[in-house]
Amino acid sequence: MPTTREEFGFSTPGAQPTPSTHIAARPCANEASDSNNAGDATHPSTEALWDDALSRGAPLYATATDDAHHYDDAAEARARGEEVFTGDRGFVMVRSRERTLDAIRAAIERSDFYASNGVVLDDVQRTDGTLHVTVAPSTDSPTIAFIGRGGRELERISARTASYRARADDYVRATVTDRAGRKAWTQPVRATREAR
Repeated sequence: MPTTREEFGFSTPGAQPTPSTHIAARPCANEASDSNNAGDATHPSTEALWDDALSRGAPLYATATDDAHHYDDAAEARARGEEVFTGDRGFVMVRSRERTLDAIRAAIERSDFYASNGVVLDDVQRTDGTLHVTVAPSTDSPTIAFIGRGGRELERISARTASYRARADDYVRATVTDRAGRKAWTQPVRATREAR
């Protein structure tokens, strides 16, 4: 299964890991100021790398991180003229009935979470090869883009609720974008045998 590694602020293809019981995840968004999530002319975006791995059949899940370094000392760091890295700029939202380590870990292991740098979703359901997305009312002017094999956009809709069924031998995931350009990324769902 393909993985990636961070190299000089760009995500680049990495080595094949040894299979294990751990999940494989990578940031779709590292919200540090020096991260190059969008890529450039010679480096693919983090989303393109994720879609490449998914297209090869890898069970790879998206995360978002804020690369926080400053908590209680943010004001002092700003006063010294330093760039401050605070939290809440990249995160995952986990569906769990309890706020316990075991319950949260179980939700992550079943990929019942989404990544975000500000967009909040009310619900994500991945059933029988279909992805259902419901965007929270707090998200301003959401656009839901359904993405499939090779990063191809399958459908784009301006709505709070949308669904898309994965086609045979394909996956579907969603990127939800708000008016300010913030995003949320759902985990992919694969086509079921019935869709094949």
